Amino acid sequence: LVKKFGGAGPELGPLEWDIKLYFILGGAMHDSAIAAWGIKGWYDYIRPISALRYMADLGQSSDAEAQSYHPDGISLVPGFIEVVQQGDPLAALSANNVGRIKFKAWRGPQAISDPDFDEAGVDWILAQNWWPYQRPSFVTPPFAGYISGHSTFSRAAAEVMTLLTGDEYFPGGMGEFRAPADEFLVFEDGPSMDVTLQWATYRDASDQTSLSRIWGGIHPPVDDIPGRLIGIQVGTDAFA
Repeated sequence: LVKKFGGAGPELGPLEWDIKLYFILGGAMHDSAIAAWGIKGWYDYIRPISALRYMADLGQSSDAEAQSYHPDGISLVPGFIEVVQQGDPLAALSANNVGRIKFKAWRGPQAISDPDFDEAGVDWILAQNWWPYQRPSFVTPPFAGYISGHSTFSRAAAEVMTLLTGDEYFPGGMGEFRAPADEFLVFEDGPSMDVTLQWATYRDASDQTSLSRIWGGIHPPVDDIPGRLIGIQVGTDAFA
């Protein structure tokens, strides 16, 4: 990394570079928090765990002539979201489960006895037992979802790093993070093999940060893009 402010002019010493970098980056994070949390407070938008469990508790909305229909229920997706039928393994657990909605998803922390050795895995579960991919002591963030803070913060940081360095690419052309096998995850054993994440640009890393919250069940997609767009504006303004 050549420490030139904005990628031009004389090379800066380590102290001057760090002060300018952290001052601008810290300001961008502060402004991102104001923007994101102002919107969260205004819209008070739902999280996936509440939405999915609520709609599934009402029933399915795909077929008015079929079992467990409710117009405000959840849409069925064969192979992923279905109605528990007679003969289903979930029905064997309790006859009351027949007619309930089931998801094919991560089995959740209730399937883990020892997080150092156990993997919950993916299987059919009752929708009422669905969890985001989180530890049992932190089910989901205790504040509104819209907009995604991760999308806002990470995109603002990506813009600052791009403008400050004068280069959209990580030093050397590639940034990497290695998650070692059976060591990185804290609430279940995993990953099963070494996983190396790679990003060419700061925006690439920001994009993956945003998507991780959707993949983990903490945010629906609608929370993401508005956060990214606001992050672009915040990061650009902070540098200016």
